[in-house]
Amino acid sequence: MLKSNQLFFKNFSIYFLGLFVSGLISFMTIPLIVKIYGVEKYGDFSLVQNVIFILISFGGGWLNQCVLRFNDFSYKFKVVIFQLSFIILIPLSLICFGIIKLIGNNFWISLIGVLTLLCGSISVLSITFYQSKFNAKKSIFFDFIRIFSFIFCVYVLNYLFEATDSLSLLIGSFFLSYFTSFLFLLKIDFRFIVISIKLLLKQLNVKKLLNLLNENNHLIIYGWPIALWFSISAILNISDRYIISYYLSDNDLGIYSAIYDLLYKGITLVYAPILIAGYPIMSQKFNQGFHEDAFRFLKKLVLFEILIFAFIIVVSYFFKSFFIEQIVGIPLTSSSVGLVLPIVTGAFVWQLAMLVHKPLEFELKTVTMLLIISITLLFNVGLNLLFIPHFGILFAAYSTLFSATVYLLLSTFVVRGLIHK
Repeated sequence: MLKSNQLFFKNFSIYFLGLFVSGLISFMTIPLIVKIYGVEKYGDFSLVQNVIFILISFGGGWLNQCVLRFNDFSYKFKVVIFQLSFIILIPLSLICFGIIKLIGNNFWISLIGVLTLLCGSISVLSITFYQSKFNAKKSIFFDFIRIFSFIFCVYVLNYLFEATDSLSLLIGSFFLSYFTSFLFLLKIDFRFIVISIKLLLKQLNVKKLLNLLNENNHLIIYGWPIALWFSISAILNISDRYIISYYLSDNDLGIYSAIYDLLYKGITLVYAPILIAGYPIMSQKFNQGFHEDAFRFLKKLVLFEILIFAFIIVVSYFFKSFFIEQIVGIPLTSSSVGLVLPIVTGAFVWQLAMLVHKPLEFELKTVTMLLIISITLLFNVGLNLLFIPHFGILFAAYSTLFSATVYLLLSTFVVRGLIHK
């Protein structure tokens, strides 16, 4: 157990330092975009950006979890994962293009969105292999490149093409950030990608593709609920924005998106290293048969997150006005200030739930996870449709908190029964 603790704190320190630096840069991009393009344009950009995030989660999120859960560190396993990724990305690209076009964007923005999806999915998948091997330094390095590239492109493209449509410049910057990271990854994983594509091209008939899927049936059974889970969880986080966009003004959408994204990125900045460093250790213990050790380690991580939240909520209470005026850079109103505490608390509850439900992944109860997240989404959308038109953006923050709490409670109930059994 002592060795596990040392490994955790070593990787946690690397992830935290790396995410702090890259997250600080990312943190600065939202006020920068608001200052250069205005809060309404940021709201428009967030809608397109989140479509891409949702599809990356749907197409690649389950494969990433398969890597963390089943990686045997063999050459064959990595090639198979890349092959499955390419198969999924073909129809997903068409869906991405159609959705971005459907929400009112032109052909070029839709095309750039598809290219961002492709680069982003492959990049995230490659980074996950480094995480599964406890290689925190490389994982952070590629993420830092992506975030630094984004803020650099926002500055440069605005300077060079000031007269161009601002949404096109923002989506272009978003694509270039992933593309830059993809180029660095390609230098390392080029042979895997080439071999995966060659093998896939040789199997471009129904019989061989079915054989590929049958040979990796355990990944499919484990993964398809995870794919839907990631998609629904992403929708859960941003569905309120589309309801705000429909019932309220563009200004309301921009204000809510800017405050929510900044706070959520800040909370993730603190908690992501715990999950990223801790999950591979728990998974390895469970795979080796040390189930009780895995659960004890999980309890330590939960306690660690709760102690951190006690500090964060106090800071948030005393500095919420400063955050709105000086960090976000928008006028101080009762609505904008009122968003801070429920968003911070909701983000913490959600991050805590991501730890609590891990035993369901260990036991391959991914269908149960999908059922719980589906109930949570219905609860969230129902609340938002009923109350956002009457109470505005403030209720959207409380709805997110209530929904995260529902997911946490349901997961806790199921996990306790599972561990007891």
